[in-house]
Amino acid sequence: MMKKLMFGLSLLVIVLLVGCGTGEAISKGGPISIDNYQSLFVKSSGLTRSSTFNGIMVVGVTSTSASNMAITDIATSFKNTIFPQDSLQLDSDIFDYTLSNIIAVGSPCDNTVIAHLEDSPVNCKMNLGQGRAFIKLKFINNHYYLLVEGLSDKDMKVASKVLVYRTSELKGTEIFITYTDEWTNAIIKIIK
Repeated sequence: MMKKLMFGLSLLVIVLLVGCGTGEAISKGGPISIDNYQSLFVKSSGLTRSSTFNGIMVVGVTSTSASNMAITDIATSFKNTIFPQDSLQLDSDIFDYTLSNIIAVGSPCDNTVIAHLEDSPVNCKMNLGQGRAFIKLKFINNHYYLLVEGLSDKDMKVASKVLVYRTSELKGTEIFITYTDEWTNAIIKIIK
């Protein structure tokens, strides 16, 4: 009887972890969604109120300072979170991006990690620039990848500010952002 009970509980845990057979990753609060991205990238320490960042933040080696500012905005939005020393890296330092959770900022043109995760698009500028940006959340091989993509400095600023300050509006795993002036007036379109 005890073996059957333990098997049943194990099966329940497996079903919950797999997402009830849909192949969709789940987080503590349900299916993954950009609006709860922070919970996917932290490990809580049961002893203190702080958490530890569980991943790597990546900017392209050829990126402009706007990517650095964007990644800084995103990092500082993680309240009460400790970042290990190697949490911020250049794309040229990532030899196997499949080994860790990653938040990557830039475009496939200037960040090789984004290029790999976007299946190395032939046209690295596709759908980017001229007031357009993307935020994408992927779950591949048990790791989370948050891509904050923009082509120009302004695109990067708007995308990161929308992620940090308008998080509650970002339902789903792929967001398309258009804007004419500032992030506060940006139009958010949920793609997936």
